[in-house]
Amino acid sequence: MRAQATRAAPVAPAGAYPPLPAAWAAQVEAALGPGVPGEVLFGCQYTNIDLTRDHMDCLNGLNWLNDEFINVTMGLLQQRELHRNPDHPRVHYFSTFFYQALYTDKKEYRFENVQRWTGNLPYALHDCDKIVVPIHLGMHWVLAVCDLKNKQLRYLDSMGGYEVDALRHIGRYIQDESGKHGGPEVDTSAWERSHDPRELQVPQQQNGSDCGVFMLTFAEFEVRRPARRAGARA
Repeated sequence: MRAQATRAAPVAPAGAYPPLPAAWAAQVEAALGPGVPGEVLFGCQYTNIDLTRDHMDCLNGLNWLNDEFINVTMGLLQQRELHRNPDHPRVHYFSTFFYQALYTDKKEYRFENVQRWTGNLPYALHDCDKIVVPIHLGMHWVLAVCDLKNKQLRYLDSMGGYEVDALRHIGRYIQDESGKHGGPEVDTSAWERSHDPRELQVPQQQNGSDCGVFMLTFAEFEVRRPARRAGARA
């Protein structure tokens, strides 16, 4: 989904981020500049999605990130996991289509829709430390995180909201997935559920258009988040 920019995007303070190398900056400028809308600028083999100049326009101004850009980014994070640093937790990243299939527009939980999604992974899902699930709420992106190691379910929302059923559905999926694919018996009903942005130290967006950027940043940082004990503050 996309909204047209009505004003210039805020500029980060000098020194807030390391500068891009000149060659990278030139590529970014060229990708976001004028050109043929359907021109393919990046092909992601892992997701089989080609990002065109039209797709990349979501990064201009206050446009909303589109599904293609988000799924390519999640795919690149998942691809990185295949060559992960062994000192980092093992994280599995689902695409945006996962939760849409698990919990349908008819408000029905359908494990059978996703039971084959992990069949080709080089690891068992129950062997992961964390599972990351992007969720689209119609006009807003949030992130659900299942921390198998610490038996926690987290809901990260850059606008401080909470879709109460989301963590319940993710927890139920973990139980069904583990039972279906020969993992240990899992009961997530007693797992800690966290959604308070103050407790989880979740940064909050200052406008109505940046939720996709925040959600992807949360997803990327899950691989860096240190393990914490159940009941401890993040």
